[in-house]
Amino acid sequence: MQNTRLDRRSSSGGMGRLFEGPAAWLVTFVVVPALIAAVLLLPPVSLLDRLQTFTYTRIGVNGGALTDPDGTIVNFTAEGIIETLLDHAASGNVFMPTMTWRTVSPANPEWDEIRTPSHTGVLSEIFRARYAVARSIHPTHSVAGWGPNAPVLLARHHVDDTPVSGNSPYALMRDFPTYVLMIGVGLESCTAIHLAEETFNADLYCRPPEETEVYRCRDRHGNEHLVKTRRHRRLDRDFPHFALPLQAKNAIEQGAVCGCPYRIFSLAALLREVFAALIEDPRATLRRSE
Repeated sequence: MQNTRLDRRSSSGGMGRLFEGPAAWLVTFVVVPALIAAVLLLPPVSLLDRLQTFTYTRIGVNGGALTDPDGTIVNFTAEGIIETLLDHAASGNVFMPTMTWRTVSPANPEWDEIRTPSHTGVLSEIFRARYAVARSIHPTHSVAGWGPNAPVLLARHHVDDTPVSGNSPYALMRDFPTYVLMIGVGLESCTAIHLAEETFNADLYCRPPEETEVYRCRDRHGNEHLVKTRRHRRLDRDFPHFALPLQAKNAIEQGAVCGCPYRIFSLAALLREVFAALIEDPRATLRRSE
């Protein structure tokens, strides 16, 4: 019922309300790229009413298209989407995950900040290559960022031996009013939840120390870093159920733009729920057996 109510909201509620009040002055955003876009818009977008009636196609390297209710097809490029969204971000920051855990491995143990592509969507790859001012040095879970705080928040990711630990951008963003926008995906893709897992029990959720992998990572200045990391264990995780307490507290907005579902929530609110659950049950992020 709650999803139905949210889907029926106009731009004065639902997603439109996200861009009013404090959200219009957010400093930092964590972004998860998916089918359409992977950044947060601010301040209010006057075209939102119209956009909510469009249908969309999947974005590829050559862009995508929207179909207006009157049948007009509007073509757009991925670069156009990113540039428009960065314009709306004003003096804030935008971050996108640029993960490489599928392609960088012990069999291919080299990572380059400039040359190694992201495998988390075409928008994240174009953002990384053409717009980001920095990218965290990490062989599997790097993050690219744009904005005045990006270099500082991305600077120490390589220090820890697990992917989303205390020096990762996800941890450092807790010092800022940070919001997570997910378009086309649910909480099953929310990397920030790994931060809570690793904080509480890295040995449970990451591979043991004897399985630590060592990678040669080169930054944009040509400096090489030997980065040690323990990958996440392949466990049957159930991240989506953390949306329920957020919904109960009206701490998550959900809806659809161009027919594509979105979710937005405070990073701090999400982590409060996950930490509280882990205090009661150290395995709270895992799927419960029937």
